[in-house]
Amino acid sequence: HDNRNLNTALGAIAEPRDRLISFFRRVGQERLTHDVYSALCAAADHEQVEPVLERVANRRMKHIASAFEELGFDAGRAAHRARLVYSVYLGFLQLQRQHQTPSLTSQAFEAYVDHVIETLVPD
Repeated sequence: HDNRNLNTALGAIAEPRDRLISFFRRVGQERLTHDVYSALCAAADHEQVEPVLERVANRRMKHIASAFEELGFDAGRAAHRARLVYSVYLGFLQLQRQHQTPSLTSQAFEAYVDHVIETLVPD
């Protein structure tokens, strides 16, 4: 499901910068997907869950890294950037799941996402 969802949502976007921006914008839009993924992360040490999470993370980071490579980063730097982007994504999900982030209005959340994009996605 995740692979199909990733390819459908982002694979059709031609511009790598736009794919990266779309990845961040999806954080606030796909609640069910994120709730399921957060629950799986909470059970990461389970023998059946761990390999699934690893496959999903590798697939997502590969997708993100390829966008950075298309933007001109060499493979090593693109992989580092992908790891950073994915860490921000997972960190936000984890903080939300544990109710450790203050409630944000939709406008404040959009401003936060804009800031993350400005910080992590090159022009």
